[in-house]
Amino acid sequence: MNSLSLPSTHIVMKKGCFLVLIALLSTGSAFFAQNTNTPAPFGANANGENLNNDLANMLDGRQYHSAVAFDNRYRGIQGSPFMWDDWSEGILVTLDSQVIKKTLLFKFDAYSNEIWIKDATGNERVLFSNQVRSLELKSATGEAKLLRKFEVPGADDLHRFYEVIYTGKNYTLIREIKKILKKADLEDKGLVTVGKPYDRFEAAPVNYYLREGSRLFASASLKKKVFIENCPADKTAKVEIFCKEKGIKGKLSMADAVMLLQYMDTN
Repeated sequence: MNSLSLPSTHIVMKKGCFLVLIALLSTGSAFFAQNTNTPAPFGANANGENLNNDLANMLDGRQYHSAVAFDNRYRGIQGSPFMWDDWSEGILVTLDSQVIKKTLLFKFDAYSNEIWIKDATGNERVLFSNQVRSLELKSATGEAKLLRKFEVPGADDLHRFYEVIYTGKNYTLIREIKKILKKADLEDKGLVTVGKPYDRFEAAPVNYYLREGSRLFASASLKKKVFIENCPADKTAKVEIFCKEKGIKGKLSMADAVMLLQYMDTN
């Protein structure tokens, strides 16, 4: 009885499949070995192999890496663009000299340099600043401010309102009331976190401007030296004596600046 034998072609196919399987396993092993040595996309710590080294470095202060995380701590916009958040009574003067004293409440938007109004029914709107000459505001606590438009060289807006600090026969002192919007700047540095997770309105640095007579406004600081320089030469000695008598020297308070300008205006 003859033994059963398989066709030679079938044996060849089985050998071929076996060789292909060996090749795939070898390739997969090499691929796996390669991937375990490749840094993970989120930093060295993701591999685990450098964890002890990184911890040791952080503990002895040699180095550290920023933590990798999705930061969803943003909290929107904080603060207000208004000079005063509460509605205030006021006296509005338009360019055609119309004076409005009653029925309306006002807010000054120090970010956009605009005036908001609210009527007795609660309706609110924004006035076009080029239609307004001045606005005198009085807060609930009794604080008063006069906002008026002036032409200041170099200003980015010819219709910008400034607070009037002093205005007299020969001198006018004003300051800019302005808010800026600072963007969220939270930064995680691993061991410390700096910045804030929100946009916020903040008061801009205060800029003062002084005008003598019909001259153009010029940037000024509240220092005695600056005011003396704007005084006529024949009055300098008298102004110096006045400053000594009143204890005015160096940097001036707003009250000192007003008192000094009043003296310069009348003497």
